[in-house]
Amino acid sequence: MTGFAKGIGDVLWATALLLRSPRLWGYVLAPALVAAPLVVATLYILFGPVMAYADDAGAALPSWLSFLGGLLQVLAVVPLLGAGYVVFLAATALCTAPFCEQLSESVELTLGGETPPAFSVKTLLADLVMGVGHSLRRISSYLLVMALLFAAALIVPVIGALIFTIGGAWVTTRFAAYDALDSVWARKSLSYNDKMQNLRKVRGRAYGIGALTALLLVVPVVNLLALPLAAIAATKLHLRELG
Repeated sequence: MTGFAKGIGDVLWATALLLRSPRLWGYVLAPALVAAPLVVATLYILFGPVMAYADDAGAALPSWLSFLGGLLQVLAVVPLLGAGYVVFLAATALCTAPFCEQLSESVELTLGGETPPAFSVKTLLADLVMGVGHSLRRISSYLLVMALLFAAALIVPVIGALIFTIGGAWVTTRFAAYDALDSVWARKSLSYNDKMQNLRKVRGRAYGIGALTALLLVVPVVNLLALPLAAIAATKLHLRELG
């Protein structure tokens, strides 16, 4: 629990660093601008058609069952909140990764980390291919597990919903923790296995970062800054524990 608390403290430290470092905002606003339309698209694609269907189903009910119209809307919205969150997190993590890596590099230099090697097109392309491959592997695994948990919630009454809530929170925390630290590790060309070994070494503190990041992602406006803040916090963690 001490490591977990330190991870939460790292995100709070990242917030303070960002507030007093105007030069970092360019790296932060770029992923925020990418995330903003993803929020709108997720809400529109998921909620629009389902709410329309719920309205039609409610209108088709006999008058003495009209109260079920509101219930249908609730039943439609609740699972979609979870699904929308998962889709938003996965899409945002993939699209903002390059910006978060640049932000992490700038923070690492500020904290006295190693100067990055000279720019090389060959290295850039190799890192890009590796990074995309690792991201797709991580995101596909996350979506698969969440889909299985979601299916359990639909099939098994009450207990399934509990499994989805607890299991989903743990899986999302782990995913967010890895994603945050990958803003550092992707720049260092680590293999996927090396990344997972490093994650295990700092599991408690990394999960603290992941848990608070996952929570911030549900707060309007703040969710646009959650992943950049996680990248800053993860950079500090890497330098202090693994660097």
